[in-house]
Amino acid sequence: MTLRPSANQSAVEEKLQSRVSLLEEACLEAQRLYADAEHSLRTLVTYAPEAVVMMDVETGRLAEVNPAAEKLFGHSQAKLLEMSPFDLSPPNQPDGPSAELGQRVIAEAASGAVPVFEWWHLNARGERIPCEIRLVRIR
Repeated sequence: MTLRPSANQSAVEEKLQSRVSLLEEACLEAQRLYADAEHSLRTLVTYAPEAVVMMDVETGRLAEVNPAAEKLFGHSQAKLLEMSPFDLSPPNQPDGPSAELGQRVIAEAASGAVPVFEWWHLNARGERIPCEIRLVRIR
C-alpha cells in the first residue's frame, strides 16, 4: 500500500518551502550587505590620513591599525598588533597624568562615552609625539 500526501499536506509543504526559500534569499542578501559594509569601513580606515587604531578591550592589545598609524608610530603593523596603547605611551604625560588616567578614559569609552583629549605617545625612536585622541566604542 502506497501512502500519498493529502492535497492539504502538499499545499502546506509548498508554502513552507516557499518561505524557506524567501528566508534563504534574505539571509544571502544580509550577508552581501554586511560584506559590502565591512569592505567600505576597511577602505575608509585604510585610506584615512589620520592614524586609526582599534583596541580589543578584553585583551588590552591593539586589534587593527591603518597605514597612517604605522607611519606615525614608526612600527610595522605586525609589531603594533603585539602592543597595547600603554606600550606606546610614556609612563607619565608632560602635565602629570599617568597611564591610570588613560585606563579610566578607555573604561569611559567602553561604557558609551566619546572622550576627546590630548595624549603624548612614543614613536619607535622613543620620541614623544602629541596626539589628539578620540575614543569610540565599536562592537
